[in-house]
Amino acid sequence: MSTPELPKELPHRIVDSILDSILEIPKSISESISSALDKGPVGKAGPHRAVNSVVKGIPDAIQTLGEGISDALDKPTELVKK
Repeated sequence: MSTPELPKELPHRIVDSILDSILEIPKSISESISSALDKGPVGKAGPHRAVNSVVKGIPDAIQTLGEGISDALDKPTELVKK
């Protein structure tokens, strides 16, 4: 009985890629809004930049967590390939 061949793109990597793409959306929207507010009277010194940092930080943290999980799932897959 032969071992089934693993797919070229591992399922958890596909999910990770999709989630990364989705998490880019709020970051992009937040930056667009902040850039528009930069043109206001307070410029880049306004509180909107602090909010923008938080909004961007949350998806970054989730992406880091997701990458850690994907790396952990890569290990058993690498062993199977050997």
